[in-house]
Amino acid sequence: MISEAARQKHDEAEAAGEDSYIDPDTGFQVFTAKFLKGRAWCCGTGCRHCPW
Repeated sequence: MISEAARQKHDEAEAAGEDSYIDPDTGFQVFTAKFLKGRAWCCGTGCRHCPW
């Protein structure tokens, strides 16, 4: 489950054309769905926003 704060950071990063954002809950760098979609394949590590 993604927090509202993390969802907002994700949406802001995508709107700004950024590939990732810092998760406000964990401090980890997280790739955006747009970036992951551009990779055209799933790496199988369970990325939060994986479109595959």
